[in-house]
Amino acid sequence: MLDNYTSGGASVNDAFFHGSISTLAFGGVGSSGTGAYHGQSSFECFTHRRSVTTTPGWIEKMLDVRYPPYGDAKLKRYRMSSQLKPNFDRNGAEIKGLRYWIRFLVSAGTGSKKRGLLAWALVAVLAWADAKKRADSGTSLISSWFQ
Repeated sequence: MLDNYTSGGASVNDAFFHGSISTLAFGGVGSSGTGAYHGQSSFECFTHRRSVTTTPGWIEKMLDVRYPPYGDAKLKRYRMSSQLKPNFDRNGAEIKGLRYWIRFLVSAGTGSKKRGLLAWALVAVLAWADAKKRADSGTSLISSWFQ
């Protein structure tokens, strides 16, 4: 029955118990109720949450594209900013194009250029040491680690 009907809350085999627990929301859905009442839920139901944003004055220079007059330079900046595309599809899956893979290779999968360069430097040092060991003794330094 619970799978087939919509309700604000439900109690199985006990009509009083659901309303007696102060931490459970109590109320209907649609015309049978206007919200969820009881304890914290009642407070949240009757409290109007308001989002407030404050833009500092110093950032207005960077946001001047919002205000006229609209010259060629300002229109060009606006077009560039409005042409940015999200890197995910409708389902939230990340779109991994050529730019993503180039960035991944440069950063060596670390997520930052600095750590990526450090990783690539470490790889280069290990490759150089392995090549030197092969030239000197004919055996590989890296393959000996896995034996």
